[in-house]
Amino acid sequence: MNLNVKLLLKQATCMCVLVFFATTANVRAQAVMKGFYGKEFGISLGAAYYIGDINPIIPLVGARQSVGAYFRLNRDYRWSFRTNVIYGKVTANDANNKLEALRNRNLTFQSNIFEVSEQVEFNFWPYRVDESNYAFSPYAFIGLGAFYFNPKATYNNELVALQPLATEGQGLLNYRKPYKRIALNMPLGMGIKVGLQEKWTVQLEFSIRKTNTDYIDDVSSTYKNPLLIKSNTGVAAAALSDPSTTASTFAKVGHLRGNPDTNDWYGFTHVSLSYSLPNKRKHCPAQ
Repeated sequence: MNLNVKLLLKQATCMCVLVFFATTANVRAQAVMKGFYGKEFGISLGAAYYIGDINPIIPLVGARQSVGAYFRLNRDYRWSFRTNVIYGKVTANDANNKLEALRNRNLTFQSNIFEVSEQVEFNFWPYRVDESNYAFSPYAFIGLGAFYFNPKATYNNELVALQPLATEGQGLLNYRKPYKRIALNMPLGMGIKVGLQEKWTVQLEFSIRKTNTDYIDDVSSTYKNPLLIKSNTGVAAAALSDPSTTASTFAKVGHLRGNPDTNDWYGFTHVSLSYSLPNKRKHCPAQ
């Protein structure tokens, strides 16, 4: 991944963590807020994107459709807890890269993403949907989640799952173990929310996920002996392990196919709409 992108993502992560801890003491001091709970159910639509070995720099390149649903428990005017269920599709193609070396590598993939996550959300301004003076706020969030992915590529006009093919020799001889298609993530992001008609909230949100896998795109380490791959997992596996036409795969054995030093990222840009269940009591927000 590009060093500038990595630095930006690390700074964003640090910012969300600092916001979380720096404001905890203030929230605890707001005794007037104790007992305020607001429940919301919502849906979201937008785009999913990926950053990794085939798209190492620019978010939203190759973005595809995404849809989700969530439940949010508003602890007070500042803090909320949210459960997300999201589906998205990510894709990338070396043919779209500006670097000739990556275009010649000629790798491509697509994958569905199914995610479940829990998030802590902080409103920068006091927010409550049924009070017009407090019905707008920017917010930030951080959380933990898990997701399923299954990278695929086209071979002979058919879409083929790549993980069983061991395109980097996973599980063969002393090579890496086969990667799992369920991984963990850390969602973080920012957005704005607006209350409408005392019951509805509209949100615009940009988020990204730090993951613990480098195989969302099936690309991570080095080229392996194509004859070994072919003899173990077939002709399609050997062809998809190195679809380039610039040099013999034998000459590339041991050379980098991807970047094993950084894991893959993915994220969502969503517009969402939620409905708030009515509360029996109101409380004055702390200023």
